[in-house]
Amino acid sequence: MKNITPQELNALLRRGGDAITLIDVRTPEEYSAGHIAGSRNIPLNLISGALAELKNNAGTVYVNCAAGGRSMQACEILTQNGIDAVNLVGGITAWASEGFEIV
Repeated sequence: MKNITPQELNALLRRGGDAITLIDVRTPEEYSAGHIAGSRNIPLNLISGALAELKNNAGTVYVNCAAGGRSMQACEILTQNGIDAVNLVGGITAWASEGFEIV
């Protein structure tokens, strides 16, 4: 499984911005409490239903959750279905601890 650190993802977002597909697999309640700008909420239990749409997104899908467990599961599902997926190590908790913005 591919991983990315909060520092690497922040640099990538700063360079690529809107061209990056970033999904947050937490619950809608967790997502609305704070998320990475530009991320899209697709809860882990709904990820299978989004496979066709995500396959149509040419390119890598970056995945985050709270601490990394659910995003690892989502990355496994995505990878098994031919989608290039990268897990954010430590999730949004690690992202916030680095001082990066949560909206």
